[in-house]
Amino acid sequence: MKNALLNRIQTAPRRLAAPLAGFPACQLTSTNLRENYFDSQQHVRSILALAEKVRPDIIFPMMNLSIEAGALGMPVNYPENESPTVTAHRVDEDCDLAPFREIDIFGDPHVRNHLAVVKALSEQSEVPVCAYTAGPYTLAGLLMSAMEISMATLEDPERVHEVLDLCIGVIVRYAKALAEAGADAVCMLDPTAMMLSPSGYDEFAGGPVKEAVKALRVPVILHVCGDTTHLIENMAATGVQALSLDYAVNFAQVAGRVPDDVVLMGNIDPVNVMRSGTPESVASATKALLDSVPNFKNFLPSNGCDLPPDTPVENIVAFNDTIKNWTT
Repeated sequence: MKNALLNRIQTAPRRLAAPLAGFPACQLTSTNLRENYFDSQQHVRSILALAEKVRPDIIFPMMNLSIEAGALGMPVNYPENESPTVTAHRVDEDCDLAPFREIDIFGDPHVRNHLAVVKALSEQSEVPVCAYTAGPYTLAGLLMSAMEISMATLEDPERVHEVLDLCIGVIVRYAKALAEAGADAVCMLDPTAMMLSPSGYDEFAGGPVKEAVKALRVPVILHVCGDTTHLIENMAATGVQALSLDYAVNFAQVAGRVPDDVVLMGNIDPVNVMRSGTPESVASATKALLDSVPNFKNFLPSNGCDLPPDTPVENIVAFNDTIKNWTT
């Protein structure tokens, strides 16, 4: 399974297109995000409608970074048209982690819904389906708060590792269930890790990702937001099959630092280009990205993060068509 995605990219007759485009699907079904998060069948209808319009080479459901944290008892707010957010962090330095280890995450309705979405998409889609999980360090940050875990890496690293151990177990169980539901790959979202130094990343984020990847048979894409130029080698060393990076990273500069067995994925600006641009400006920016790494075989064009809900669908079509028609 390690080289499945890599082989597909390298043997394809053209560049493949994999936009992280879940939220804008609501436009095609006249629904909002909350309706899709709470209704798996509606979620599937929305994503399939977008897939029919855009014709991507990989499809993704709507991103939800809060699923595992919610399943572990953290309160989560589901706004009508914004990403769900954890509203309170219930793990502190004195918290007993034993009760959390006993929680059956598959009893949570949002976990079950996401599994149902992935299963239906895998059965009804002609292209591979990539599901989402949180990354261990980011999930730990949602349990403790990003500020608390950042301070604890310096003041109480042993406690951080205890929480990370809990998170690794949850993520592995969830990712295995997603694979059983039909996911062809898992995209592990670890944005909080961007704040770490290279050595801190290896200890608190990269190590846990590596442990999780070893336990999984499904290919893993690691997605970290922000400028992660300082972490390229560290992230690639986790054993993931692809690095999904934000627009702040210059692909022409970092492509040579990515190992031959790792895919570089990204990184059109999701807001200033994809949401605020026109089909013509999106096509121009996409072509510029493709032209910046013309000879890099391990490249999967995408956007730097999930697109805002109001991103014009025509812009996503322009992005996809530009990739499909690109030649060196």
